[in-house]
Amino acid sequence: MKISRILNITIICILSSLSITCTPEMEMRSQISKFRLLGIRAEPVEIIADTQITLKALFAAPFLKDDKPFIFNAQAAWIIMNPASLTPGSLPEFIINVTDVNKNGESILDSNNLNFPKELINFIVDSGNSSSLTFPVYLLGCNNGKIDTDAARDAILDIGQKTDLSLLEKACTGKDSQSLSAFKNLTIFDSKNDNKDISSLNHNPQIDKLLSETIICEGSDGCREPKAIKIALTPESFEYYYDYFGELRNEMEDIYVDWYSDGGEFSFSRVRSEDSVKALETRDKGYIDSHGNFTLQINEDSHWFNVTWLPPVEGGTFKLWATVRDLRGGIGWKQYTLKAIAPDYKK
Repeated sequence: MKISRILNITIICILSSLSITCTPEMEMRSQISKFRLLGIRAEPVEIIADTQITLKALFAAPFLKDDKPFIFNAQAAWIIMNPASLTPGSLPEFIINVTDVNKNGESILDSNNLNFPKELINFIVDSGNSSSLTFPVYLLGCNNGKIDTDAARDAILDIGQKTDLSLLEKACTGKDSQSLSAFKNLTIFDSKNDNKDISSLNHNPQIDKLLSETIICEGSDGCREPKAIKIALTPESFEYYYDYFGELRNEMEDIYVDWYSDGGEFSFSRVRSEDSVKALETRDKGYIDSHGNFTLQINEDSHWFNVTWLPPVEGGTFKLWATVRDLRGGIGWKQYTLKAIAPDYKK
């Protein structure tokens, strides 16, 4: 397990379609009944300038809508500020890249399409005032329509004055189109900054596997009892890190999993591993080797996250999405096909 260093400014992801609150309405957010955006990920999480950058977004949509196949033919527009344009008294320029959303619901943008890191490092070094730069990345999702890049660029300039992200959604054109928007703040550090070491930065948590993609409902009355859903994270997802004062925190990464499906009901929309909580209580049972890696002496069960899910009574085939987040900007996800079988069900 690699040691990570916590940032003064963490990468923040604010999704207009995914406002996390601690209210009863949160339970409904696990239901995917329309075009949704579930997360934005930067790889690496904590970015050193002059390194390769990949941005990913996860979109979701149901199999069916009103008993008809849901049309999922989506594009995503990534709108990124050009750091070289940030001079006093001038309007910022934006680089717009439109990508297709693949069958897994992902939109992927890598720095090879932008030549971005080189521009960024030049800007940071030339400014001479800071060893880091924080700037927004805007994202427009457009399903069953087309993105008007000129309208998107104009909307971003207006957003700077009105702080209304919904202006961007009007750049998704088409009679039956669905649109959504979001932004993520990225902080990139100068590689010459002695306080940052690439090997000690945060990493995105990763989902290893789903215990089973098939659920059997016994009896002639169909699926009436909630069934356990379990995913495992990779051991590397549980990192130890330095605190703000440069001290190694003998504390395991705190991780949560959000659950989504286009059918059935979850017992909770967000869960924290009970075994991980136990591991936190015994966090002194570990050691740091000569390479700075922390080995935690805990049971492998701590990598599993559990929730119960009640399928529709007749069963069926559904999409399952799981997103895993740490508290320092890291995010991972997986999409599965979940089958609930009620062989003896009689209407």
